[in-house]
Amino acid sequence: MERENSICISWSIKGYHAHRIKPPAEVTLSLQREPHNRFDRNAIVVKLPRLVHMTENERDMECQARGGVVPLRQLAGQTVGHVPANLCRAFNVLQERALLLQPITANTIGRAQHSVNPPVWARYQRGAHGRMDQAGGGAEMPCTYNLHVDIANLRAVMAVFETNVPRNEMWRFRL
Repeated sequence: MERENSICISWSIKGYHAHRIKPPAEVTLSLQREPHNRFDRNAIVVKLPRLVHMTENERDMECQARGGVVPLRQLAGQTVGHVPANLCRAFNVLQERALLLQPITANTIGRAQHSVNPPVWARYQRGAHGRMDQAGGGAEMPCTYNLHVDIANLRAVMAVFETNVPRNEMWRFRL
């Protein structure tokens, strides 16, 4: 009997305007906590795989970057952007509660686009001071976030998302 369930979340990678790296969709991106991020202690950065984790085929793939098109090997381990804040909180809780079978990964699924101002219900609060996020700006890249959970923990995982992600954004989740 299958004990693993996959959750695919269609969302975006924030900060394309700052990093300007557009990895091929076939390349699996890693997520890394950034607890010392000055804006958000829950921040999670999205990175290209390190060279030792790339296949020979991936190393030779072309990647769009600030300086033009380059082999992926030249960008190994570099930052692509950040996970949106609402997901960061949820991802961190899932990791702290050990509800994931594997590390969360991401894959790009489209072209970078201008982000839109989030409506009031989609804004979040950061830190003890209750400061609101900065609305929109910059550019983001559509992606999927991939999670693997034990089917016995599926209700607990979805409860974490329901607590941290606005209800009207739950359409992004696919089991």
